[in-house]
Amino acid sequence: HPRLNCAGIHVNTVWLGAYDEPGRGWDVISFNGGHWDSNLSREEYMELFEKSLQDCLKAGRKVMWMSTAPVPFGFNTDKKGNNEYLASLPKEVWRSIEFAHPNIQQAGCGREAGRMMAQNHWIKPILDKYPQVAICDHWGFVYEQSKDRNSLFSEWMHGRNVHFSRTELNEPLAAMIVELSLVLTGKKTLAETPARFRKFLHASPASYSPPRDFENPTPIAQRYRIPEEVAAVASVVGARSEAKKAPAARRSNKEE
Repeated sequence: HPRLNCAGIHVNTVWLGAYDEPGRGWDVISFNGGHWDSNLSREEYMELFEKSLQDCLKAGRKVMWMSTAPVPFGFNTDKKGNNEYLASLPKEVWRSIEFAHPNIQQAGCGREAGRMMAQNHWIKPILDKYPQVAICDHWGFVYEQSKDRNSLFSEWMHGRNVHFSRTELNEPLAAMIVELSLVLTGKKTLAETPARFRKFLHASPASYSPPRDFENPTPIAQRYRIPEEVAAVASVVGARSEAKKAPAARRSNKEE
């Protein structure tokens, strides 16, 4: 891994090293753009993605694309408080924030709930041109896990922190990369990977189908706006017990 935040879908070929020298090629290259280029237009993002993919294919015997993980639903609320990007939200309001932001297909959208779903969908036609590329579907795994209300991924998905900072969250995502790397290097088969990961690991784009939309978006009139008195409690990282004491969420009829 380069000794810096790669900050976007662009792959600097310097990071790939002297891969064309004997014995210095990469067995597996895995790459992902994160959330950094969420202000780009569809055309700009696709162009950058394909160039990066082509550069990786030159340097690695095998290449793995990791689908970009979601922006949490908590980004659909008003962002208030000193720790606005680290807030947890009361469970009773979770349902009202489960929708894709209306601008996810637009340039300048930025980091909003649903945007990564759109970007993952945009690049599927490009992936289909390169059948040798494997896909580790982090987006799909996180989203499925988030549907279990007792899962830590569900708590993450309904908050605002885009980072998987807890071991219980980041270890499964790292394990998916390891498992698919073992498949790509011939050390195991897909059938031998853990069952919980298997449908999110793809040896080629043929079996990968990125989602197009969240189901049952909440009507605008019912969408949660975090009141200041709740934000003061909810913005404390890990304060689950305090969040339970917060007053009932108020609704707003304001447009997004």
